Amino acid sequence: QRQPGRKAEAEAEPRRDRCCGVDPWFGMMTCVCVSALCAILDVVFLSLVGVEAFLVVFAIGAVAGIQAMVFFFGPRKYCGNTLCSGPARRWIAVTYWSLIGLTVFLAAWSLQHGLPPSVLILSFVLCKVAWAFNLMASCGCFGGKPRRRDEEDTRV
Repeated sequence: QRQPGRKAEAEAEPRRDRCCGVDPWFGMMTCVCVSALCAILDVVFLSLVGVEAFLVVFAIGAVAGIQAMVFFFGPRKYCGNTLCSGPARRWIAVTYWSLIGLTVFLAAWSLQHGLPPSVLILSFVLCKVAWAFNLMASCGCFGGKPRRRDEEDTRV
């Protein structure tokens, strides 16, 4: 038997599969789109504005790229999957994060000492390829089953 006020109470309660009240798919796709837009702007800014603008937009895109999977899986599960879902997943994530660091370092180095833009573009392209592999690995394409935030954690 249904209680008349229960539906309103259920709608007022935040769902467990939402991060900050945002649907996981919506959060992930928004972050992926922001990261893709930043990738396009990075190339434009590097050629028209300069390395400083490239560095700022690259950092925003990198954070959005990582946040996409955090929204989808949840922070604890995303980090746990990164480190515990097998060596392929771990090395892909470490490679991606290292390429983010390398690109930031090269951009900062370029501000002080000057580097050809082709070096930054190469590092940037390698980072985006690693991002694509990281997204695939997060979804279980390279072995290991990813766990969504709403799935029960059975590890002891």
